Amino acid sequence: MKNNNLNFKDIEEGFEDFTVISISNEMIDNYIKLTGDNSAIHRSKTLAVKAGFVNRVMHGGMLLGFYSNIIGTKMPGDTGLILELKSKFNNPVYPGDIININYKVIEKHSSVSCITIKFNSRNQENLVVGTSLVNVKVRA
Repeated sequence: MKNNNLNFKDIEEGFEDFTVISISNEMIDNYIKLTGDNSAIHRSKTLAVKAGFVNRVMHGGMLLGFYSNIIGTKMPGDTGLILELKSKFNNPVYPGDIININYKVIEKHSSVSCITIKFNSRNQENLVVGTSLVNVKVRA
């Protein structure tokens, strides 16, 4: 996929789009290898079930990584730099879940060439699994 390379003036407030991601055990295993976060609820279905979950739990950081991917490849693409994010993880994500990530440019801050993007992620049962507000610096 070719990256976007949007400048601040090219971005419209109210722009909205989405992406869909299927979560696999392999993705979680790779995240564990990358970060070293091998907490029991992430690495073992048996231990996660003992802790009250229905399966291994995807790391919240993975969801944030998907948001970063959207910022770095789609909105705005190569010109974006995350300055700040505020996130909430509402429900666990498990292997086999299909996550629909909706994102919308809700504000443009002209004086600092920054946009605010609202992310809202839902699973295949339409449960909200995470939300974020992200301020992104964009090349003027």
